Amino acid sequence: MKPLTTLLFAAVLAVATVRAGCTGSQTAHYAASPAGERFECPFTDVWVSRRAPETVSGRRMQWWTMTVRKKDGSLFAVRALSERAPMAGQDGPGRIVRYQFLPAGGRTALEYVDDSTGQALLPGEYDFVRDFLPRPSPDARFRDGWASSGELLGHPLTRSSGPAPALDFRPLKTLRIRTDFVIGTGRTFRDDGTGRPLPDGDYTYVPWTREDYEQMLDAGFNYFAVSSPDLRAWLLEQPAFVALGTGIVYPDDLYRSNVLTANMFIDEPMVRMGWTGGIPVSPSGPEQVAEALRKRVAAHYTLRDRLFSPGTGLEGTLDLVRPKAPSWETEFWSAWYQLQAGAPGIVHEGRYVQRGYGWEPERLVGEGLEGLTKTDMFNFYYAFLRGAARSFGGHWGTSLYGHSDRELRVPAPIRWGRATCGSGRRTTSTICPSRSSCASRAPSPATRAATPVPLRTSCCDRRRQASPSRRAMPSRGTAHGGWSAKS
Repeated sequence: MKPLTTLLFAAVLAVATVRAGCTGSQTAHYAASPAGERFECPFTDVWVSRRAPETVSGRRMQWWTMTVRKKDGSLFAVRALSERAPMAGQDGPGRIVRYQFLPAGGRTALEYVDDSTGQALLPGEYDFVRDFLPRPSPDARFRDGWASSGELLGHPLTRSSGPAPALDFRPLKTLRIRTDFVIGTGRTFRDDGTGRPLPDGDYTYVPWTREDYEQMLDAGFNYFAVSSPDLRAWLLEQPAFVALGTGIVYPDDLYRSNVLTANMFIDEPMVRMGWTGGIPVSPSGPEQVAEALRKRVAAHYTLRDRLFSPGTGLEGTLDLVRPKAPSWETEFWSAWYQLQAGAPGIVHEGRYVQRGYGWEPERLVGEGLEGLTKTDMFNFYYAFLRGAARSFGGHWGTSLYGHSDRELRVPAPIRWGRATCGSGRRTTSTICPSRSSCASRAPSPATRAATPVPLRTSCCDRRRQASPSRRAMPSRGTAHGGWSAKS
């Protein structure tokens, strides 16, 4: 019984060490190694330090800092206030109430706040706490309140010794970004204001300047792509989400709460199935077309197309799967089949006119319907979208194209907003002057109703998402901008 007693006593001591970790040393150093022969670890050292616990709103919280040295010798760091420090126990950091990031070579540290809730805004596309913060290995031993081994970003960490670099989180700039109402555009240019030669000419486009971005920020925009490498660093320090696409600096940029990597939407699966011959030859029943559509939608969500790869082996053992993108579709009646196939949401390509583009009540139910109102029309369209979203737990939205009658452009999103109250999730995304360019500033509702430039807008809400991480950059050659709101 003596060996068993000794083991039990040792286990009790180990548990006591974990729970009393805050009484140990204040800094732990870890050396990083590649996950395997085919992998390359992008960093060499990690330091985790902590301060004495404090009481915040009646809860015991603790400030801690993680400093990472990359292979090129540069340093970046995160600082957070949470229930516990990472690597100090198997329970992880717990609730994080403040989050800050100090970029490599940066002079300004950034604190991210969800302006919709006042809470800390964390990077949200992936499992941030599990994969982007260090965590102990299952069999780690704890000495001086720190784990002997663990992992970070899919690579192993081994407790070592070495002086921690001195970093300063001053000055600190706070970025307050709304997640319940997003206005943005996925293009980085605008027309130069000279118009276009008719009937078949195109606009002349110019890239956005810093002044253009500042005007959009002042107008409430908070979602952008980067128009020029010279503006990248500046834009990342603005209160807006930034779709970097393939221009990700790994792993640094994934610690920025305002950086997005996912696509904005999949492009018209129902319409394109007709264009590309995807409809079965001589179908004998609607179920055959429906199944072809479901497969067309599901094909967009295969893992091979959604995996985010920062480089050969850099991600270690992580499988970084980008979120699914909603469908952008003209054929509104296909919403049920698309969400049934796995689309997280659908946005209707709205071409709202008195009659046409799917709104043809006389052909559906007969004559004598001259008294139908624009509200009746919107209710007709939105019923298909909302019904599918309710049934499959998805989100839904609408958009405005230049084909829409001017007097219907403002009522469309207004009715969308009212139709979604208490009904499920809705999604918005876009304002554009054409299918190939995007406005440089957000027009007022009155301007949108009177402008001679055709507008493209869309609206969406993602109630299930705690961050805007799922809102991402367009993947086709169309301009997009717009707004998102939670119901």
